[in-house]
Amino acid sequence: MNTHLVFRMFQYPYLLMAGFALVLMLVYLTLLQWRRISQYFAFWVIARIGIIVCVLFFLLNPWIEKYRLEPRNPRIAVFLDASASMNVPDVHGLNRWENAVRWIRKVDKRWLAGVFLFGEKVREVSEKWYERKPQDVSTDFLDLLKNISRLQKQYDAFIVITDGINTKANSDVVLRYAEDFPFIRPVVFIHPDRKEINDVSITEIHSPAFVYADEPAKVEVTLNSSGKARRWKGNVNLRENDRLLSTQTVRMSKGKGNVSFTFVPSGEGVHIYEVSISADDDAKQNNTAFFVVEAVKRTVRVLHIAGRASWDVRFLRKVLKEDPRTNLITFIILRTPEDYFVARDRELSLIPFPGKELFVDAIDEFDIIVLQNFPARPYVVPRYFKSIAGSIKRGHNSLFFIGGEESIARGGYTFSSIYPLMPVKFVRAPYYSHKRTTLQLTDVGTHHYLTSIFGSLDGALFIEGYIKGVAPRDGCAVLAESADERVPLVVACEKTSTGARLYVGTDTIWTLHAQSVEKNLYYDLYNEFMRRAIRWLTGHAGLEGRSVMRINEMEYEAGDAVKIQVRVPAGQASGKMRIVSKTDGKKVAYEFKNISNEWKTIRVLHLKQGIYQAELLSESNEVLADKEFVYAPVFEEMVRLTVDTQFLEDLAGMLGKEKSRVFKIGDVSPRELDSLLGENVFYRREQVAAWPMWHSPLIFAFFCVALVIDWIARRKNGLS
Repeated sequence: MNTHLVFRMFQYPYLLMAGFALVLMLVYLTLLQWRRISQYFAFWVIARIGIIVCVLFFLLNPWIEKYRLEPRNPRIAVFLDASASMNVPDVHGLNRWENAVRWIRKVDKRWLAGVFLFGEKVREVSEKWYERKPQDVSTDFLDLLKNISRLQKQYDAFIVITDGINTKANSDVVLRYAEDFPFIRPVVFIHPDRKEINDVSITEIHSPAFVYADEPAKVEVTLNSSGKARRWKGNVNLRENDRLLSTQTVRMSKGKGNVSFTFVPSGEGVHIYEVSISADDDAKQNNTAFFVVEAVKRTVRVLHIAGRASWDVRFLRKVLKEDPRTNLITFIILRTPEDYFVARDRELSLIPFPGKELFVDAIDEFDIIVLQNFPARPYVVPRYFKSIAGSIKRGHNSLFFIGGEESIARGGYTFSSIYPLMPVKFVRAPYYSHKRTTLQLTDVGTHHYLTSIFGSLDGALFIEGYIKGVAPRDGCAVLAESADERVPLVVACEKTSTGARLYVGTDTIWTLHAQSVEKNLYYDLYNEFMRRAIRWLTGHAGLEGRSVMRINEMEYEAGDAVKIQVRVPAGQASGKMRIVSKTDGKKVAYEFKNISNEWKTIRVLHLKQGIYQAELLSESNEVLADKEFVYAPVFEEMVRLTVDTQFLEDLAGMLGKEKSRVFKIGDVSPRELDSLLGENVFYRREQVAAWPMWHSPLIFAFFCVALVIDWIARRKNGLS
């Protein structure tokens, strides 16, 4: 049986404030009259102040309560960190995860109401959860706190076992959420022991964005080491498709090391390379890393024909001429057949447009044909159009159509052989509007290689005029459109039987350069878009079947979702896609519904680091299309993966010191949870009796005597 004193006046804050104000006023008046009395009577002043304090005590309405504690079985939820950093060796030959699992399994089964794993997201586990392995590539503490706050009414206490390494959400955001949200249940953090880590890791790879096919290329690899491996010496290997290309020996100095490889890509296309180190250290997950290199032809021949000189033409020529692998031939129309000249042609510096030489004799020699604001009718006869269309269909080149006022006014495209190959069709009489409009990305354009660079400024970019009256052709994707009228501005056609084609419905896209300067971007939006356009058109030229798969990025950061897009005509594919790991051969299947001539996006999550191949399957499980990609090329230095107790202390402080504390796993026992979480979790307080102190005659008599003494003191000292 326990007894304690409570003051019930605290339930009435306004009366309490009034009582305190009265007492303070009496004490103040008594002290003011101190100077009027002799030293002999100072004792009476002190006695009166004591009496005033007694009055305050009784104004607080004191009660004496008796209670007893009844044992109860609380519902406790345990959240276990499932990120890859929990694989770090801890003590007694076990890693952090194994020590945490051993601790949890010793908790009394009556109390353990739920086990949750958290990393990239929180998920509840049931049977044989302890057989799982920590594989998450990031840790989201913000999601952890949101789930704990959601489960406040279902559990009596929460235990979080983690190393405190927060990699997903910003730490300031996590702490601010913990401070603002009222956590009414105890949340206790338990962390593993701190231990020096012996590790050799790949921290950085410097590789070129693209290289020339069949020519040597160079890659730089940076290493880091810690602990007993600080002066490590060993081999670093470079592989392509399990084929060992080169081995270099490196000696670490002060925990740092560098090594370079020279390699020759085996032909054009995208190549994935693996860099690995042979080290017997505490962490193996950072001993391997990947990089992607695109091998291109030595020269890309571009035929650029512009209908008139303009700023857009000047900027595009500048981008193409700065690329050392681009062989550019440009024709700019400065005079038309309708222009009147007194002088004869041979007396002018301008030459007649060489239509036959370009569009018939040498058309197959070009990789890309750029028609920029080009009025076709005066210069291109029907047989020229037929020659261009035949070359594109044969896979010799790609079409880049940049529309402007001239291309619409004298177009001549509608009834030509090249019209079916254009990425857009005319739904009504096309015309050029000089109205300013905002460039807005579509869902496809947000993740597409060509327009993903506009993502952070989507809706904040504008152009000065565009073609109206157009719509995308079947199988072509709208990447950007005008925000106000939804008119297609950028349309792309992937590999199909008619080759790669790209449409930009304005000749004022050069204004993106000025906006890049104004917004202090680290890269020029216009230049980057045009470079990507040329690379995309070059890499996608050629023939392919009707079923198409595309992966917008070849490399993915830790925790990102791999977005694979497929376009499957009805009846051709099975509605299945298979992800095959080229590292360990494991396969994962994904289902989707056939959507004729439309793109279907499939999101793939929770893959391990490695090289994967996505395969689109037919009804007979024949591979119709496949793409390779690299997942989670994360460079984790184990030096950074030491236990972050400071973050846990800060988090516990925000949740409230009385309800949240931090312990080391070796200092607490699962059998001591009552002292760990507090007796209120394990015991129910039951009140036996309670009575007010005012009901005691002795106390009431004491109070009356105190008032009489106060009155006598006031009379004798002249304070009344």
